[in-house]
Amino acid sequence: MSSVVDVRGVDFRLDLSRTECWLLYVWLGEKAPFLRNQLSVVRNGGSAAVSISTHEEGRQVLAALATGGADPAALTGGLRSLMTALDENGTKEACE
Repeated sequence: MSSVVDVRGVDFRLDLSRTECWLLYVWLGEKAPFLRNQLSVVRNGGSAAVSISTHEEGRQVLAALATGGADPAALTGGLRSLMTALDENGTKEACE
């Protein structure tokens, strides 16, 4: 079983650890239910591919990362990379 999860957006692809996926799941709270469902499937041993398929999901992920990452130690390399990928692909600007 791999400890890496393939996360895909419209214009990017990167890997997060299962722990990073779990943190994202927790930080999303009730937001992005489809994405949270995908993260839950991975958590329970399912497929290691997760898609952020809409700008709204991307915006919600950015907000969750900003909130959850308020403690700089909590925002690990993979989650920082995800935040950067979403920022660079215009998710923040397109959804404000």
